[in-house]
Amino acid sequence: MILILSDCTDVSTDYAIEWFRYCRLPFIRLNDIDLINTVVSVEFKEGKQNIIFNLKEQIVSLDEITAVWFRRGILGFQSNFKNMSAHSQELTDQVVELINLENKTLTDFVIAKLAQKQVLNNQNSYNINKLQTLAFAQELGINIPVTAIETNRKAVDAALKRPGEQIITKPIQDIFWLNYNGRTEAQYTARLSDYEDRPENFYYSLFQECIDKKYELRIFFINNDFYCAAIFSESTDGRHDSFKEKLPRIIPYQISDKLKTQLAGLAKRCEINCGSIDMIIDKSGKHYFLEINPVGQYGMLSKHCNYNLHEKIAHYFTHEKEII
Repeated sequence: MILILSDCTDVSTDYAIEWFRYCRLPFIRLNDIDLINTVVSVEFKEGKQNIIFNLKEQIVSLDEITAVWFRRGILGFQSNFKNMSAHSQELTDQVVELINLENKTLTDFVIAKLAQKQVLNNQNSYNINKLQTLAFAQELGINIPVTAIETNRKAVDAALKRPGEQIITKPIQDIFWLNYNGRTEAQYTARLSDYEDRPENFYYSLFQECIDKKYELRIFFINNDFYCAAIFSESTDGRHDSFKEKLPRIIPYQISDKLKTQLAGLAKRCEINCGSIDMIIDKSGKHYFLEINPVGQYGMLSKHCNYNLHEKIAHYFTHEKEII
């Protein structure tokens, strides 16, 4: 049985499951809401360990799980002590801290045992440190934009400011969504067109040189097989900017064997075997790595380039190269 950890809004999981059914692959899908209510029993006896999962009114043992697809969902164990009240708030806080530590130990053990199965990715790799991936890419000889994290304009100027060149800023890690007064706002990648009007000092912020791009690359990989598309758009950053006004042109693209080897090395260092990679090609044809995302969407790439990536995921679990 294949255990799929996802969330209820992930369409890519829906499409992949259609292929699971076609291939007659037994599976159970747990979405984020299901995972909150997951109950387990852990047993050490007769010379081995076993974990019993109470999943959606179905009892499944660790031995029955042959593979795990860590797509998006977070497996964890919630305490039922939210309304707990000890003799004092200080004591209550300490008991809650204790319960959280116990839950972490249990969760880490369960994830480690699941990771011994045939897996696509790992829950511990969902939020890869983006600064670390830039460092890995640089060490592997992959070009990256000149990048600086600074707290004042003078330092940014010294690191990045060049005559006629622009600077962009974006989150150090992931986009953060703010909800207030019935509205939702989010961070995004932006050019610093009015840079001189910014405060002299600020909190740690990431700045990069703005690459004069020819087109973008979106690369999906699974077990060192790479499926690439070139995206032609006029926006600053196709990963975050809106395509509502004019859809980009997307065509299949072949990357070099050298770049494949470098990207395979990057995935290995990040301890993932499936995900999406974003790159940019500048006007001179030079490649620049931007980021790697183990839980990124790949439906657009699959559809426009006819890669049938949801089928490829089913192939991974069937150990077969072709189904039809």
